[in-house]
Amino acid sequence: MSAKHEQPDHFVMWGKFTPEEFAPRAQYGRYLNDVLQESLLSAGNLVSFRHLNNLVKDFTVTDSDVSVEFESGQFEKYHFVVLAVGHSSIQIPDVLKNIPDSPAVIVDVWKKREYGLHEIVLSVGTGLTFIDQALTVLDTSQKTTLIGISRSGYIPKEHDSIRAPAINPPVDEINSPELLMNYMLEAGDKWRETQDGLRSITQGIWECFSEEEKLNWMKKYSREWNRHRFRMSPENYTQIKQFESQGRLRLIATELESIQNLDGVIIVSLKNGETLKVDLVLNCCGNALESDQSLIRTLIDKNYLMRGPLGMGLSFDLQSFSLREPDGSCHEKVFALGPILVGELFEPVGIPEIRSQAVRLAAKLLDLI
Repeated sequence: MSAKHEQPDHFVMWGKFTPEEFAPRAQYGRYLNDVLQESLLSAGNLVSFRHLNNLVKDFTVTDSDVSVEFESGQFEKYHFVVLAVGHSSIQIPDVLKNIPDSPAVIVDVWKKREYGLHEIVLSVGTGLTFIDQALTVLDTSQKTTLIGISRSGYIPKEHDSIRAPAINPPVDEINSPELLMNYMLEAGDKWRETQDGLRSITQGIWECFSEEEKLNWMKKYSREWNRHRFRMSPENYTQIKQFESQGRLRLIATELESIQNLDGVIIVSLKNGETLKVDLVLNCCGNALESDQSLIRTLIDKNYLMRGPLGMGLSFDLQSFSLREPDGSCHEKVFALGPILVGELFEPVGIPEIRSQAVRLAAKLLDLI
């Protein structure tokens, strides 16, 4: 989790944590801010830094610069632009897309933090977003019952309290979606070490997959892979299991069929035949893989950028991080890093991956200046 490529234990030392400790997300935010301020102080007059509280509406690339238009109406020119826009918006199931606005149906849980007290809450989706919401909702009131639905009905796996060394994988024996998934699932109790060992080579495997194999992976294996890859802390897992044993948390393997708001009463029909009367519905389906930010849509519509494989993220050059134009050529002044690179990169969302991207891109930009 270190922000410094050359100091893997920097975050642990900063927070005086033990290596096995799971720090709160807010604390990590404070850490990143401290690292930024420290870096700016160290750079002194060599760096000019401005943080603009504004949104970029559009930009135009010329031979000499990039002209950026902000939503406030101002224009500024830059030598280079890096798109580091983070995750796309949350996935919204079709059933929830056209229902009238209601305080009892939260379509985007990341935009609303407080829901009040409710007796029965339904969550659509049971991944890590669900875990965050479950801990918050069930801790708020002892009288609340939470029902989580998803196609599998499974929640993410948990980390071990003490991390074991990663197992080096047999690279030549896991070069198809089926072989890669089976290798991990057949590891038994050592699935964590096996998964951790795969992390450094999965990008190379993904690049070698054909378009058909990538599609097969996303349809057939990605959900189970993500359960093992994106885990919760042991403490959170224990708490979730306690809620389940107390009858306050119920997981169902099904999908949402329909939803009705009858004078403030939410009636939900599930594809397994059940009908539920609930007080609150939370959409916890996680982020969409298609980059749907307003700026990205604008740039794609004007043929500045092209989407990545399977329509996920944006297409870019793996060596330079230059974004591609629809004709396949690379922009010389427009780059990107982070989740927006999903599609070309297998998993661009972890801190080690983003840190590596930032180091390589910074070196590239310094060469161009």
